Amino acid sequence: MMKKHLLILLLTIVYLTTTTEFKQFLKLPVLVKHYIEHNLSSEQVGVIDYILIHYSEELVNDGDSDRDMQLPFKDSSHTITKTLTTTTPIVSLQLKPVTETVTDEKITVLNKTGTLKGYFGKIWNLPKLLIS
Repeated sequence: MMKKHLLILLLTIVYLTTTTEFKQFLKLPVLVKHYIEHNLSSEQVGVIDYILIHYSEELVNDGDSDRDMQLPFKDSSHTITKTLTTTTPIVSLQLKPVTETVTDEKITVLNKTGTLKGYFGKIWNLPKLLIS
């Protein structure tokens, strides 16, 4: 039973890291290491300022843009995108008035003897080649 749960967990992790943005969480150590690099090379940068420098809408060029692109959630070029496109068919429905008149005429399928009448009786008969 434990092997089954371990296999399910492993397959889930493989699926999430290969087909979704979940693999970006694997880059979190790069985020921490780059934060330490910033604090060693320049004046002390707070965590909030560091996040704003690297994730704000305004791109701040701090001289290490190649390293910045290695941070998590900076690009999504290596993910498999699954797109489901649906189109709704255009259906036009026009109702036309019925021009036929309905009668109370009864259709009889059986003869007076109780056998099937006309064509209906012939479909149940064996082919004549088999009889002769």
